[in-house]
Order: sequence, then structure tokens, then C-alpha cells
Amino acid sequence: MKADNRNKKKDLEKKVSINGEEYEKNDVTFEEEPDAIEEEEGGSKDKLHKLKIELKKCRNEKAEYLDGWQKAKSDLVNIRRRYEKEAREAGERSERKFAESILPVLDSFKMATANSGNWEELPKEWKEGMENVLNQLIKILNDKGIYSFSPIDQNFDPCLHEAVGTVKVEDKSKDNIIVEVIQDGYMIRDQLLRCAKVRVGEYLNDNEDEVSAKEN
Repeated sequence: MKADNRNKKKDLEKKVSINGEEYEKNDVTFEEEPDAIEEEEGGSKDKLHKLKIELKKCRNEKAEYLDGWQKAKSDLVNIRRRYEKEAREAGERSERKFAESILPVLDSFKMATANSGNWEELPKEWKEGMENVLNQLIKILNDKGIYSFSPIDQNFDPCLHEAVGTVKVEDKSKDNIIVEVIQDGYMIRDQLLRCAKVRVGEYLNDNEDEVSAKEN
């Protein structure tokens, strides 16, 4: 009896009743309600739309961060270059002022040693001492890229030379040529520090003298 009851129960579990009629469960296919399917599809589309919005937002933020980083990097490079330029220019101005303050002392030493009459009368120890000081001053300037130039026998260049007078010359090839250097010029690396003071040759032949006299 019990076995029969169990078998009947199993048979009932295998069947389903639809509109008063019984069918095997295996023969019945249940379809989801259209509203439920549309609701699920609508939810997926909303999620996808939200994900796209979030993705776009992330990309925009990434672009903004990248632009900001690049701008900050560019600003830093420009600041560093400007600082290096200002530091270099400040150093050059300092060197120029230093050199300009030393040159008069150097000129005095050179004038003293150039006066052969008085120079020879000085005691040997004095001359050696002054020569040592002069050489030390020259070395200090050279170490800072400062060098003297004496443009004797060179063409006069108003950018480098300061003419303090002219000297009449009989040789035409000496016209406008520096025949005497009164004071050496100085360069600081590739820039002019001080013009050389010079006298320039001036050629004037006899015929020009006669023409000039007749005109007068």
C-alpha cells in the first residue's frame, strides 16, 4: 500500500495541471512573460548607458590630468631655464664689474714697467715684486676668461678701438692702420670689455698737400 502511495505521489509530481487538464512536466514549456523580458533588457541597457557615461567621464578626467601634468612640466622647464639664464647673466655682470675694477690697477702696473728709465733705477727686489704682482693679476683675469689685446699694425676698427689721435705716415699702406697703442683693450670671452686706445696712421701725399693749400 505504502509503495503504491509513493508511486502515485511521484506520478503527481511529474504532472502539471493547466486549465483543468493534466500534462507531463517534460511536455510543457514555460515562457517568460514579455513584460519581464523587456524589463530585464531595459535594465541592461540602462547599465550599459551608465557604464558608457562613466567611461567617457574617466577619459575626460584622464585628458585633463594629462594636460595639467604636461603644462606643469613645461612651466617647470621654463622656470629652470629662466633661472639658469638669470644666474648666468648675474655671474657675467659680476665678472665684468670685477674686471673693470681691476683694469685701472693693471694699467698702472704696466705704465710703471713701460717707463724704462725709471724702471731700471728701481732696486731688483722691487722690480721682481711688482712683476710678480702684475703676473698674478693677469693670471686671475685669464682664469675668468679675460684677455688683453694690443692691435698694433691692424686696421682701425671703431667697434674694438678708440682713436685718441692720428699720426701722419708717408707709406700709403699705413693709412688707417694702428701705429701706436696707448692702452690695451680687453675681451671677456667673446665680448668686448674695453676698447683699446690707439693712434691711427693718416696718409697725406705732397700732391694732396698742394691741392689743399690752393683751396685754402
